[in-house]
Amino acid sequence: MTPAKIEKFVIVLLIAIAIFFIFLRFIHLKADFPSSITWSSALYTDEGWYSSGAISYVLSGNWYRKGDFNPAINMPLFHLIQFVVFSLLGKSLFSARITGVFFFILLTILATLLAYRYVDKKGAFFTAFFLSINYILFSYSRLSLLEITMVSFVLLSLFTVSSFRGSNDFLVITVSSLILFLAQLVKATAFFAIPLLIYISLMRSERWRKKFLFTLTILSSFFISTVFYNIYVRSIYPEDFSYFKTINVDERMLTDGFSVCKNFYQSLLAGRLIEPFIYIIVMIICFIAFLSSEEFRRNKIVILSLLWIASYSGVLAFSKYHPPRYFLPLAVPIAFLFGIVISFIWRKSSRKYAIFVSLLVVVYLLFFDGYKIVKYITNPHYSFFNMSKEINKIVLKENSSDERMILMGDFADSIALTANVYPINAKVGTKQLNWKIRKYSPQYFVSLGKDASTLGLLSKSCKVKKIGEWNVFDNYYFGRKVLLYRLSK
Repeated sequence: MTPAKIEKFVIVLLIAIAIFFIFLRFIHLKADFPSSITWSSALYTDEGWYSSGAISYVLSGNWYRKGDFNPAINMPLFHLIQFVVFSLLGKSLFSARITGVFFFILLTILATLLAYRYVDKKGAFFTAFFLSINYILFSYSRLSLLEITMVSFVLLSLFTVSSFRGSNDFLVITVSSLILFLAQLVKATAFFAIPLLIYISLMRSERWRKKFLFTLTILSSFFISTVFYNIYVRSIYPEDFSYFKTINVDERMLTDGFSVCKNFYQSLLAGRLIEPFIYIIVMIICFIAFLSSEEFRRNKIVILSLLWIASYSGVLAFSKYHPPRYFLPLAVPIAFLFGIVISFIWRKSSRKYAIFVSLLVVVYLLFFDGYKIVKYITNPHYSFFNMSKEINKIVLKENSSDERMILMGDFADSIALTANVYPINAKVGTKQLNWKIRKYSPQYFVSLGKDASTLGLLSKSCKVKKIGEWNVFDNYYFGRKVLLYRLSK
């Protein structure tokens, strides 16, 4: 086989592998998240919390829950997307999670097209290969979380501003800025991409006056949209708006300079959480190439990737809270650099050596990441889904009336994706627990382990009886079981 045919074979192989591992994301979509990846309780809470507006609307015709946690006010877009999905497919854990899979596919397509624009075909397809086969990304892309959707909108913004050449520059840049604003309506940290959008927009002209006006257009479009939206929702829901800001910004904000610098350094190294060995090797090669090759230093996607890592790490540096999923946006620049390094090797070394390195990398990722994915998919567990189904059966069995029962608990929203119960949060929300108990009179309470303080308050207004317990996610959060209580007068 000639080197040219081998090169073509490598590209076809990359495409086939990427499609295969993207397809696997649809298999056993209701299965538990793999163990040993995260310590965060997001596996219990966040899938429900950030679809709660859609869940509530489907259940009651009203997305807003007075006194409860209403993240749809500050970050509405994902709730709106889920409402559309639930309207088409019905409310379920599967339909919630399939949204995440489709946005991952969009992310992969946009990242590949962006890499193809600034690198070459091989670099683009290696980018797609990395994103599709990475075990961490595979696992998180099967959940209904915000990070992957946010990054999809960020990439759509960058792709838009880089693609429509010859069009009205200011119109394209304004549209791209508004798409980035939409990304912020998915998750607030999307503003990290403002420097990226400015950088790509500056490529549209050689004139400094236009560069200045492009930058001004981006900043004004983004910030005016943000300010007007915040003023609008704050005028209608002042208590909810301020509460969300308090728990997600004020209580997590770092102001100590040393801690911020330490966080920034740790965030720069966080790529090793995505793909440890590949990240280290790629960054070493990038460092050497950056010092020795002007072509590499001037490559637009190299600069974009390094700017992405620095900007996003800068945002994370000011936060005290860093669950593993927060580092998912770093996977895209790592994938870009991975593709660039492979492309650079093809151009700067012999074809035989480039083919050898390419096949070696493919085999390595297939063996380490691909094997984990296949092992996980062929041995699924359904502890959370089964627990939710059993709670639904208990509620239906105990209540013959058409009245929908109210389930109180930190992860009641996530259970409500499967069970026909109306969820109310126990610990987060604008009103205290006593107020919620009086307002909603919940019939059931669910907790991770025995929540003595909440049970104490509940016992003052109703009879509390434990009626179920489950081992969920192998109890890897300190061995605590999920407990269900009946609340009666």
